[in-house]
Amino acid sequence: TAQRIPVANGFSIKDGESLWCNTFVLPDEKSLRLYKLHGSVTWYAYEHRVVDLRVGFGPRQVSTITGNLAENMLIYPVMAKQTWLDPYVSLFVHFSDALRQARICVVIGFSYRDDALLSAMYQACAQNPALRFVHCGMTREQAAQDANLKELLPKMSFLEKLYGEEGFVEELGAALEKALSY
Repeated sequence: TAQRIPVANGFSIKDGESLWCNTFVLPDEKSLRLYKLHGSVTWYAYEHRVVDLRVGFGPRQVSTITGNLAENMLIYPVMAKQTWLDPYVSLFVHFSDALRQARICVVIGFSYRDDALLSAMYQACAQNPALRFVHCGMTREQAAQDANLKELLPKMSFLEKLYGEEGFVEELGAALEKALSY
């Protein structure tokens, strides 16, 4: 059965838009913090705002049809990345701080090719020896072949199911219970 879990992702609903507000306050202990450090295909910037178009369009619908020019906020795999802009800078700081306090970080679809994020993960492990990673989208064999992951590998577990596949939630739950038992 599908469950709705409250998520704090830095966006809040304001005037019908899901607007970047740089807030990660959890509504309760069964909530999750979601850090999309390379953005999302649904994030757009216009008129000094960053909005997530998945949630309501409101009266100020972002669309080139209405005359508003919107810039996609996804960080593409290119050499020159504009990661010094918000929401990326704030997300990176929040993520780095959270890693130093977390027991588990669930990683979905990250290839570990971003040196800044990989460095933040290693620094967090040095400061937080209890930190564990549960990875979806990479196998242990793939990770073992990546020299950058050599020291993280003992702290990593890997899910067989991909995000969205039937049985993913159950496998993730079991992996989280196991990771919490360390």
